[in-house]
Amino acid sequence: SGGPLFTQQGKVIGMNTAILSPSHGSIGIGFAIPSDMIRNVSEQLEANGHVTRGYIGVEAQELKGATAQALHVKDDAGALLAGVVSDGPAQSAGLQPGDVIQSVNGQAIRNPRELAVDIASLKPGSDAHFSVLRDGQTKDITLTVGTLPSERTAENQLNGGGAHGAQVGLALAPLSPQMRDQLNIPGDMTGVVVQQVEPGSPADKAGLQAGDVIAGVGTQKVTSVDEAARAIHAAVNGKDHAVALRVMRDGQPLFVGVTLGQNEG
Repeated sequence: SGGPLFTQQGKVIGMNTAILSPSHGSIGIGFAIPSDMIRNVSEQLEANGHVTRGYIGVEAQELKGATAQALHVKDDAGALLAGVVSDGPAQSAGLQPGDVIQSVNGQAIRNPRELAVDIASLKPGSDAHFSVLRDGQTKDITLTVGTLPSERTAENQLNGGGAHGAQVGLALAPLSPQMRDQLNIPGDMTGVVVQQVEPGSPADKAGLQAGDVIAGVGTQKVTSVDEAARAIHAAVNGKDHAVALRVMRDGQPLFVGVTLGQNEG
């Protein structure tokens, strides 16, 4: 490993960094840093002595399985926004949790990694054009790119009686002030608390946990147990029998897709 990566035509397309070596010898699989990334970094170092990367202030996750089904999109159809940083470039431009970013400056996006790489390569202060899928409609959104913070302090700036969801196996409770403090939930965030998950239920199989805070059902915010229950039941009783829940867990936002089996519901 090490040294330039050449094509058969002699063009340098990357810098070799490591090989996959389960047998302690080369099996013909290696890893390299792309040459366009090296060029971007080296030019910044020469000009400024340090590297800056673009930043828009979102937490994104993959679109697969039940989550994609519940949002009526194909697998790997973009990067799903699970959270948006308060007062960040994305929020200021109108991006919302539940949006699916499908392209940046005309470059197709299939997953969060492609989104992160594309955003990091953008020049802070420049305008970027996003194609976003929201509630089945495509929107064009332009925002001004920020500078990636040197520390991930943005992670803590995300905004985003019991009732039983018998079909999915959830018991929900209001987000009380005491529970909000216990779970370290921001004061401006609404939602309901997962009080209990029925073992073996669709919710359990999807990975939902007691203590999760459900902030939204699909792209709809929820503020009460009744509102959450109605939205969940409406989604799972629809044609796809699936629901995408926007959850806050340990300070991190994520979407969890829950789907009912043919014999459930």
